[in-house]
Amino acid sequence: MKESILLSFIFLITSIAFESCRPANKSTSAFQSFSVELIREEPGGVILLKSFGSGYNQPDCIENAMYNAIREVIFKGVKGSTDSRPLLMGANPEEKYRDYFSAFFAKDGTYKNFASLSNRGNIDKGDRFEVASGKGRREIDSRRAERITIGVEVAVKKTDLQNEINKLIK
Repeated sequence: MKESILLSFIFLITSIAFESCRPANKSTSAFQSFSVELIREEPGGVILLKSFGSGYNQPDCIENAMYNAIREVIFKGVKGSTDSRPLLMGANPEEKYRDYFSAFFAKDGTYKNFASLSNRGNIDKGDRFEVASGKGRREIDSRRAERITIGVEVAVKKTDLQNEINKLIK
């Protein structure tokens, strides 16, 4: 009995010792999540946001970043702003107004009227991330597709967007 307790104790101590010698698990996940951040609020109901977008080229990334900024303002609100509440509140408003938002966020939808690039397309070196994709191939050639994520400064016309949302609610 004493031998089995002693062996269990030795096994426990050695397993703890070996576990502490292993290198820390470093995650290099390609599925990084970038949140939209407030840079500053400007007069006239415009808010300047840092937003990230992903795609296979720079124009797609910029369009997705503008899309993400508008969605954040409408459905989640912007932390740190004077009015951090979302423009459209309630239980699952996106589902409730699905037809409207399908057209609003379409490729040539009206959401682009409420957002613009504030840094004129200048992208800081630290705001560009390339992620090699193991899945999918480009249609043009047989090279592996590479996705990039780019962070840009987006100016959102929050007051005009609120007026548009108010038309929807009425």
